[in-house]
Amino acid sequence: MMKAKNLFIAVGIAGLIIGLSLAGNSEELTAREILIKSDDIVNAPADREIVAELIINEEGKRERKRIVRIWQKGEKGVLMFLYPDRLRRTAILTLPNNVRYVYLPIWREAERISLEEMEGDADFLGTGFTPADMEALIIHIDDYEPTLLGSEKLQGLVHYILKLKIKESIETDYPVLRVWIRKDEFYPVMIEQYDREGKLQRVAKMDEWEKTDGYWLPRVSAISDLRREREIEIRITEVTFDQGLGNELFTPRKLKRLHKLR
Repeated sequence: MMKAKNLFIAVGIAGLIIGLSLAGNSEELTAREILIKSDDIVNAPADREIVAELIINEEGKRERKRIVRIWQKGEKGVLMFLYPDRLRRTAILTLPNNVRYVYLPIWREAERISLEEMEGDADFLGTGFTPADMEALIIHIDDYEPTLLGSEKLQGLVHYILKLKIKESIETDYPVLRVWIRKDEFYPVMIEQYDREGKLQRVAKMDEWEKTDGYWLPRVSAISDLRREREIEIRITEVTFDQGLGNELFTPRKLKRLHKLR
């Protein structure tokens, strides 16, 4: 089965990682090989179901909390709000080729919506993300040319440092990334995103790694938006891997029935 070439910054939005042993000398790996190893680890589970808390802190505003349930299989994903009550059962379906559907409980059916239609929403459904932010949270590694900058120790452990530069044919608000990948386990622990002027705009950190059912998992992730002075913390409270999720789950018709699954 072909796996999607996506390096997730945050769960669901996120990096879920399984340990991988390597043959040979890791010092000889190229930047592309390191990136592929990390990507293979991120996409190792066949599917996953997650419950996560989002804590949004923004300069001059009260702290906000969201709780979401996420189902993900390959490049298909569903996010359903569990809290607060005013958003409960609101759901978003994401499919390949930037196809999205949104379901609100007051609607009878899920509605297809384009990224352009959502552009005016600077805080999509109170998640702390703009639509463009949500798009940029998924890194398609084949869209970038990687360079190995070297390595350094973080918290006593050696990490590769990679620079990813977007290919000329791809448009993005963040054309340059720096990624820190743990050298012995090959999971990403930090990603910096730079704008077209080379200014650092966002930093994502994945912490509190542990193995669950044989898979490495970052229990806490944090995304700092330096321009908006906003920080979003994502805490995973429940996770289940490899349930054999069917393709019928990832359809517009299923969105309004998701609450019956739990």
